[in-house]
Amino acid sequence: MIPLALLNEGEKAIIKKINNLEVDFLTSEEMNPCEGGCLFCKKNKGQTEAHVKNFGLKVGQVIEVKLNQPDHPLLVSLENTQIAISRGLAMKILVNKF
Repeated sequence: MIPLALLNEGEKAIIKKINNLEVDFLTSEEMNPCEGGCLFCKKNKGQTEAHVKNFGLKVGQVIEVKLNQPDHPLLVSLENTQIAISRGLAMKILVNKF
């Protein structure tokens, strides 16, 4: 198992473990530039692990990395949904690559 944050763009994996955490994430509809020009503002900070699982991040879920740039959240795809995940959260999601 490796952290989701270490996958390259285009790689797919299966989520094997989600550690107890608080998260930052945005849906694709919320990924609008903020006043500072940042594509990934963290306006949803502090959500619980249960909420993340309801959003589709759960053990056994197939996830694909769409965008993984240094110093930015990861953009991932799962079940026809794209979400941005903070790098801290992505380090706590352990996956097995295909």
